[in-house]
Amino acid sequence: MDTKSAAQTLMVLMLSASIVWPVMTYIIAKMTGAEPVKVSLYDETYCPACRQFVKEQLGPTWKELNGIMAVDIVAYGWAEETPLETGYNFTCQHGPDECTGNMILECAKAHVSHRHFVKLAICFMSEDSNPLPSPLVVGRKCAQRVGAKNNWSAIKTCATSVEGLELLHEAGVKFHSLKDPEPTWVPWILINGKQSDKAEEDLKSVICSTYEGQPPAVCPSIKAQEVQGDSPSDSETPSDSNNQSSVV
Repeated sequence: MDTKSAAQTLMVLMLSASIVWPVMTYIIAKMTGAEPVKVSLYDETYCPACRQFVKEQLGPTWKELNGIMAVDIVAYGWAEETPLETGYNFTCQHGPDECTGNMILECAKAHVSHRHFVKLAICFMSEDSNPLPSPLVVGRKCAQRVGAKNNWSAIKTCATSVEGLELLHEAGVKFHSLKDPEPTWVPWILINGKQSDKAEEDLKSVICSTYEGQPPAVCPSIKAQEVQGDSPSDSETPSDSNNQSSVV
């Protein structure tokens, strides 16, 4: 086999593994009766700490462990709203683009499959162009990138209409319903309904240690660390807390 053929074979094998593994983990979860770990992320689309978490933690973890995790993302944070005769007027912590970005994600949640929504949200929050393009430009690019090109028209219409305003209001209701404890910063992360500081620093480890079924191959080393007592406790404060977007 020549070098070119070997390289092509390797690429096919890697692509096959990336497709097959999530399916296998899903099947294993069903066979063992283990529920996926529920990850609830409350964030703001232009919050620096939220974007860092999505790019460095949620994105890579989802890529490896999406077969054993269920992700919900609520984009609202410290927005403020005023009811109007039709819809709402929103003021967002990081400016008007954040309000639009939040609505794009909430509208995507309503107009694409859940899997496409999570992938689009990760893409949107991971955009690192400097300066950042407008949220509608990023949203369109991400919709095309994750296979939701045909849904972009509906998402855009939603995000620039009363429908988007209503969905963003509903996101705010969800955010403000959080109690015990109430959010004091974003990203605010719940693992199976319980707030977790550790998830912000090492989401992959938290997913692996929380999942009650047969863990994927990427998890054993993490499990071993926990047995040895090397894993930080959930009570530790995230080291990057100075970059978190808190109540102002």
